[in-house]
Amino acid sequence: MESMASRRIVEAIGIIGVVGSLVFVGIEIRQNSIATRAATDADIADSFRELSLAQATSPALASAFAAHATDRQHLNGTVDPAIYDSVVREISSYAGSPSTAEPPSEIGTTP
Repeated sequence: MESMASRRIVEAIGIIGVVGSLVFVGIEIRQNSIATRAATDADIADSFRELSLAQATSPALASAFAAHATDRQHLNGTVDPAIYDSVVREISSYAGSPSTAEPPSEIGTTP
């Protein structure tokens, strides 16, 4: 009888250990995901900064980008419509001409 009780206690301790390990791994994965997203966001911001710098120093390049603003690349789901609209407006300001793209109707803004 005593060996059954001790065996159940050891099994309970083992189960608690396994559950604790799973919780720890879950927390570590979550923290890693957050760090990866932060690094990706920083890389995207750096890319937009470099693109903006190139367009600000080259009106011809800005005009070329602004000419294709009506392509609405955000419709394929890779760029948020609000971000796309703000990038188009920024590029158009470098080009020295008003934006030819309409703001996305999904966000309800007016030009």
